[in-house]
Amino acid sequence: MIELRNIKKSFDEKQVLTNFNYQFERGKSYALIGASGSGKTTLLNIIGKLELANDGIVKIDEKDLSKIKEQVYFRDYVGYLFQNYGLIENESIAENLELAFTGKQINKAEKNKQMLSALTKVNLD
Repeated sequence: MIELRNIKKSFDEKQVLTNFNYQFERGKSYALIGASGSGKTTLLNIIGKLELANDGIVKIDEKDLSKIKEQVYFRDYVGYLFQNYGLIENESIAENLELAFTGKQINKAEKNKQMLSALTKVNLD
């Protein structure tokens, strides 16, 4: 589970997130929607530990994100694929998803199971 509590984020004078609270449950798929500049990518970057919130707490499985070392977080907790410009164009969806497993110690059967689960959630329309 990912829990966000009172997340605030601004860039100079522009307030992007103000007291944002939400819980993302394990095993569910979510879509972030909103106008350009509404904070969708900023929120993902905060969860992905690529950007710091100005205030608030992010918890991953009850653990404060700020207390988890980056190396451990990227290896054991999160796989992050950027928006389309970050994908490798000449690779398949599966090959791009494979990037999320780089450096993780996981057996092939479990990796295939997780990739299949992710692939079934991709809308190709």
